[in-house]
Amino acid sequence: MKKTSRVVFVGVDVSKDTFDVFDPGTRIKEIKVENEESAVEDFCKKVAKRESSVMLVMEATGGYETRLVRAAARHGASGGQSSSGA
Repeated sequence: MKKTSRVVFVGVDVSKDTFDVFDPGTRIKEIKVENEESAVEDFCKKVAKRESSVMLVMEATGGYETRLVRAAARHGASGGQSSSGA
């Protein structure tokens, strides 16, 4: 499926056990995704099926974000990390 040029920025609050996701592109704006392989894969597959491109935006949090960043890349979504350090 060809993606539109529109990009939807999806915010992800990363923690050891879960990802709290704010997704303005859905009717359910806030969801919780378990930080385990199958749940993250399912989430990224759903994101990749959209017509618009998706950029997952999250803070680098002690490596807990790694599973999500890798799964997003495998499924064609972008993952951007920020660091709160100065």
